[in-house]
Amino acid sequence: MPYHFVFIDGDHSFPSVTKDIKNYAPLATDLLIFHDINTKSCGVPKAIQKSGINLNIRISYGDIMGIGIQNCNTSGPYSPREILQRDNKMFTFFKKIIKQR
Repeated sequence: MPYHFVFIDGDHSFPSVTKDIKNYAPLATDLLIFHDINTKSCGVPKAIQKSGINLNIRISYGDIMGIGIQNCNTSGPYSPREILQRDNKMFTFFKKIIKQR
């Protein structure tokens, strides 16, 4: 079953993130979103890099945490930023996640 966006924020070990990418990334039709893209002590940045995912947007307030977004629908009429801005609640939600940690 496809979803407009998939938000990956689970076990942060490299093997687990790699498995999450394999299992859930194909389900995202518009946006694939990751948490902790800047935290070097976990496996998220390495798993994203090894998978070949290109993050179109990075929302970050420092060198830890961070949200990364990939546009999965490159033929669609909207960029990832436009999709998030259209749904201001979702954009605000992701900004709050980063600031709270």
